[in-house]
Amino acid sequence: MRQRWGAACPFLIGLVLCSMFGQISHAEEARPTASVLRVAVSRLPQTAFPIGAPRTPEAGYLRGFIGRSLTIYDKSWAVACALCTELPTLENGGARIVTRADGSKGIDVTFELASNLEWDDGVPVTTADVAFGIEIAHKLGGGAAALPNILDAVIQDDHRFTLRISSVRFDYNRMEDLFLLPAHREKALFDSSATPADYLARSLYATDPTAAGLSYSPFKVGKLARDEILLTRNPHWNGKRPSFDQILLRKFDNIEAVAADLAAKRVDMVAGETGLDLTGIFQLEAADKNSAYNFVYKSTLQYGHIDINLSNPLLADKRVRRAMLLSLDRPITGDVRERMAADEVPRSFLPPASPNFDPTIASTPYDPVKAAALLDAAGFARGSDGIRVDSQGRRLAFRLAAQVDWDLAQRIVETVKDQLRNAGIEITLENKRLGEILPKRQFDLVFYTWINAPEFLLEPVYGKSGIPSAGNGYRGLNFPGFDNGEMNSTVSALTAEMDPAKRLLLWRRAQQIYAEEIPALPLSFGPMEYILPVTMTGVEPTGHMIPTSYWVEDWKLH
Repeated sequence: MRQRWGAACPFLIGLVLCSMFGQISHAEEARPTASVLRVAVSRLPQTAFPIGAPRTPEAGYLRGFIGRSLTIYDKSWAVACALCTELPTLENGGARIVTRADGSKGIDVTFELASNLEWDDGVPVTTADVAFGIEIAHKLGGGAAALPNILDAVIQDDHRFTLRISSVRFDYNRMEDLFLLPAHREKALFDSSATPADYLARSLYATDPTAAGLSYSPFKVGKLARDEILLTRNPHWNGKRPSFDQILLRKFDNIEAVAADLAAKRVDMVAGETGLDLTGIFQLEAADKNSAYNFVYKSTLQYGHIDINLSNPLLADKRVRRAMLLSLDRPITGDVRERMAADEVPRSFLPPASPNFDPTIASTPYDPVKAAALLDAAGFARGSDGIRVDSQGRRLAFRLAAQVDWDLAQRIVETVKDQLRNAGIEITLENKRLGEILPKRQFDLVFYTWINAPEFLLEPVYGKSGIPSAGNGYRGLNFPGFDNGEMNSTVSALTAEMDPAKRLLLWRRAQQIYAEEIPALPLSFGPMEYILPVTMTGVEPTGHMIPTSYWVEDWKLH
């Protein structure tokens, strides 16, 4: 979708961007097909290791080029094979419900790997690589990436294998978290390592990421640095041949750097998966006088929110949580025009674009008066410094953690801080690596964004079993520690329910409980933004967690 937001550049910064884009306006209209595609991204992963948590957009974007998951959600939001020949289902006999030796029920799902898959050193991809990938996922742990639903893999031959699913669950054949590892290159390293952490440090992905035999997709890593990753063609990729011999992923620091790189032709396109500053994109679009680029805005399942640690006694009071929500003028996106482009004020953890969204949920408006009344009723009165305090001397003062390594995240948390300060709630911002603090729930409040599959497993996110703890190896995604009896039963039923109509009712009830109990503060559902040359075809944003890089073979720069 192409949008125009006015012909004139914004004052000051716009003058700079107009000047840069003025150089583009005099460029040749015809350009030869490039053998190197240069892509600007806001973030880069620091490792190409395909397994582990947390799942990040930049890691997913890289994996689309070099090492894809067993299944994906395709562009039409349907489950499809990425590495297999046919998606197994209960209907086609590829999957069957079975009774285990202990009397429990599960599902056995039989996949067949595509026969033409090879590692980039020419060694065929086999079921040994599947089994090794699952073994490492189990050993490393970490949320869905640990594949806790898979008991084990029963190998039948080099291409056929059966996954033994631990229970009867709707997503029995959805394996977007199952990635392969080259057993012929990595297993000896793992077997000789004292601990999983020791193996991660010794893995070729860490010590020699350009080594042969680590990729089974169209490209392999040619260089992995802090600010850029060079991908080179996998000579043993037997699928559709990509149009490019190399792809250079280059990290930018700010929107001015993007404009300069585009003007100087140091990059060809700007990817949206890793996050862009929408305000700056509007400015770039206004400065693109000759329409040399298509500016694509794709509505997504990307959910910006603040998780609330419910083990904090002050935050355990629902009146305080609701007052915080009423004190926020949402959607909070970081900029007025960005706010105009965002979806409506979030009412649940799903956007209106989701087929499971419940449109009957009432919106929580910005209402500082009602927020003040709730805090008064909870016993918190404003102190001399404006911060609310109760009769026990407890101040409404909390730490808000975020990973503010890009400007947009910084602006969002600053906005939240200012708005809550007006309500008498003191916020101290902390710049933290989310992978370090989320599993052990070391926060009061934490801001982050997730992007999910069209239909994801909700039990690990908002069910009691998903609360990370020492007892479960800190697995699970229920970082607020939300333990609500009806939600527990609802998400448990969602896991096993196969009937679409019944599933929809359960999804809606889960959203209603979420809106009633407020384990998190919904801030916005943002679009993904892409800048593509008008001569480029084949780049089609999905709106969900599977990035455009999974279809790099279709990309062409004419």
